[in-house]
Amino acid sequence: MVNVCGVTFDHTVNYGSCLQAYALKTAIEKLQVGGESCHYDLLPLRKFTKEEEPSPSDPTESIPEKKHIKNPLIPLYYKVRYNLSVFCFYGRRRFSAFEDEYMTYADCHSRKELPSLNDVYDAFVCGSDVIWNFNYTNGASVFFLDFATKYAFSYAVSFGVNVLWNYRHKPELSARAEDIYRENIPHLRQVGIREAHVADYVRKFTDSPVVPVCDPVFLLKAEEWERIAVNAAKPKKYIFFYTTETRDIYDEILRKIKKDTGLPVIKVAWLGSDALKQRAFANPTPQEWIDLIKNAEYVVTNSYHGTLFSIIFRKKFYTMIRGKRENSSNNRFYPLMEILGLSDRVINEVPETIDPDYPDYDLAHARLDDLVEHSLGFLRSNLEAAYQEKQEGH
Repeated sequence: MVNVCGVTFDHTVNYGSCLQAYALKTAIEKLQVGGESCHYDLLPLRKFTKEEEPSPSDPTESIPEKKHIKNPLIPLYYKVRYNLSVFCFYGRRRFSAFEDEYMTYADCHSRKELPSLNDVYDAFVCGSDVIWNFNYTNGASVFFLDFATKYAFSYAVSFGVNVLWNYRHKPELSARAEDIYRENIPHLRQVGIREAHVADYVRKFTDSPVVPVCDPVFLLKAEEWERIAVNAAKPKKYIFFYTTETRDIYDEILRKIKKDTGLPVIKVAWLGSDALKQRAFANPTPQEWIDLIKNAEYVVTNSYHGTLFSIIFRKKFYTMIRGKRENSSNNRFYPLMEILGLSDRVINEVPETIDPDYPDYDLAHARLDDLVEHSLGFLRSNLEAAYQEKQEGH
């Protein structure tokens, strides 16, 4: 058995974070390495003791002002946002039930116990999702696997923002962030990143291979997602509207699509405050969320993973962004959409007409299949290298 420990966001109430973690676990456990099967556990950051948490601070602080940058825990801001959504809307139990059924966790409860995991696991992988976005992780070194002495690599890690744009406009942030990258990224034997346009930027900090790979949810085929989907209450035909924030332009786009199609809307929001503003009273489990996308006539979303699942299930969809292409997190979408030939589905204003046809999914999925094959090859090669070191007694 090749034992693998993963580090990403755990115990979330975000559908994308939850399902990408499940996808990477499933993809790894489907692989055979050296004639042996693989087993994947997720590091339960939520179990780290309260005493190790960073002291309360303004979540809008820039990185240079942070004094607890090496703390491995998810910062207070990250927890407050999630707890707000739990209290107001989702109910943590809907996600914990999914985790109880599908995820397994490493036996680790504090920062000081992390080195002991090297006696249990043959490889460590950080990713996917935006674990290198300091707004959420505060540059915590655990998300770079600093504790690992066994084989360590990343898979589909993301900054979640256009770092090149951010740092050009925020030089005070750039220097501190680059110090953290320079200190931690070289520890990884190979760096699998999610957004190809930042590959050259990452290469500044390491001599290790830097390889663009696809998000883990793409590693599973539609029928594999269908197996865990659970039927949600819904009309026969509907628009599925899922957002991670409230914007007037998003509501305007939805009104246009609803008017032109005549379809009812099922709304789901991430944060509780947004759910109340949008009257988004649907409260699906992760399995029901998959079902709602799978069976929708249209998906309208600003979510990265909402977009990815729309592509997996070949839906008519629109991905809403705010501002210009290069701003903030918009660059997560465009490079992938250009590769798949789906750029016209990314909009930042109300469209004049609503396209009643499906995108060219034959072309998109042919290109996606190539990307998935390449990404699985990257994953397999790293696990094989870890297995070889295990055999050699490292």
